[in-house]
Amino acid sequence: RNAHECYVRVLLWDPFRNLLVSGGGDGWIRLWSTDTLKLEAELDASLSVRSLLILTQELCSGHSNGEVILWDMERSGHPRKQTLKAHREAVYALAMLTSGELVTGAEDIRIFARGMLGSFGLVRAVDEEVLCLCSIPRSSMVVTGDMNSLITVWDSAADWRQAATCRGHTRSVWALCYIRDVSRCASGSADQTIRIWDPTSWICDRVLASHTRWVVGLSCGPKWLLSCSIDQTVRVWDCATWTCARTFADQEYEVYCVCAFAGGRFATGGAEMSIIVYGGSEHEAEQPPSQAMR
Repeated sequence: RNAHECYVRVLLWDPFRNLLVSGGGDGWIRLWSTDTLKLEAELDASLSVRSLLILTQELCSGHSNGEVILWDMERSGHPRKQTLKAHREAVYALAMLTSGELVTGAEDIRIFARGMLGSFGLVRAVDEEVLCLCSIPRSSMVVTGDMNSLITVWDSAADWRQAATCRGHTRSVWALCYIRDVSRCASGSADQTIRIWDPTSWICDRVLASHTRWVVGLSCGPKWLLSCSIDQTVRVWDCATWTCARTFADQEYEVYCVCAFAGGRFATGGAEMSIIVYGGSEHEAEQPPSQAMR
């Protein structure tokens, strides 16, 4: 409890260092051991954290004032390595391409490449306001969601041309997640639905409609998809049948983020300022969390 002094906006698993990373509205980034669930370290960004991205040697954080900070995860204390004055508005979206380029999303999309000394520099801007984005593995495709209910697919290797536009949501798109096990892309929206898209055609396969308010976070584990909503619940979806296997309603306020991590576990955070972890070492990694205990 009291993982942050303000809402928990984002959770991410760092598999390189076996940490659960949380970012809060209080301006702190906290690193938690996934073995003991105890606090290992904390980073003072002094700015509300809106997005996180794990890199092999760095942690990347997006903030309410448009800045993107890179933290050195290989050095003691994890000092700031670089601060990018990336945007004017809050940075809700971060991704790394197979090319090694860093993509940030806010009032537009910006692409940064590493220089010879290892620092990132701006190489391109795409005039598209976005709330979320994800990259498609083993391809040059980047998917973005926006305030106007649209999902756009971009080919980053072809001068960032629009490869497809996915319509179906009726309100803003807040979350995107690529599900490797079934080669599908999931989107979550303020229209209370999750849509499942086939990346070979970008046609919607399924519409999942169990939430009663905005869907604002998505994460996936082996054979299951997790969704969280400001309806105060987290739902577990079976990717074989696309049915809701279980609903968790342990948070007293809106749930803003959900994150699957090692051992078949997942964590949730939100307006309650706490982080709740489900599952444990007694559960096999492939076992869906619908069988796990808090």
